[in-house]
Amino acid sequence: MRGVTIIVGCLFCALAAVGQSRLPELGFPSANEAVNLIEVQRLHGIVVDANGGVVPKVLILVQQSKRKRTVEVASGTTDDTGRFDFGVVKGSYHVMFRMKGFRQEIVPITVSKKGGPGFKLTLTVSPIIDTIVVPGPKGLF
Repeated sequence: MRGVTIIVGCLFCALAAVGQSRLPELGFPSANEAVNLIEVQRLHGIVVDANGGVVPKVLILVQQSKRKRTVEVASGTTDDTGRFDFGVVKGSYHVMFRMKGFRQEIVPITVSKKGGPGFKLTLTVSPIIDTIVVPGPKGLF
């Protein structure tokens, strides 16, 4: 029985390596861990959840400040594999990521020739806050 466990463990490692090779964006720098803004050559990357699973259909809004105004320059969603790619010109942007059930994230990005290939964003589950008001019996309060 021990031999079967080893084979299953090796199979799991092999499948994980295959998944990593199919999604090279998982190796991109994490926008969540960045101290400063992220610098990339193009606005491209992947969105994952806390377990590393890709998150499809995340709404993405790309905004840029121009003359004391914020202008939306691009929008879209991640594809079925959590990937996104926007053809924007060099400059500084704020990229907003929204998905029901997750916290909204806003990432400052600079697109330049000397930037990296892209970035990875990890969405965190949004806490559920509900308020329930239960009326007391009349006359007590």
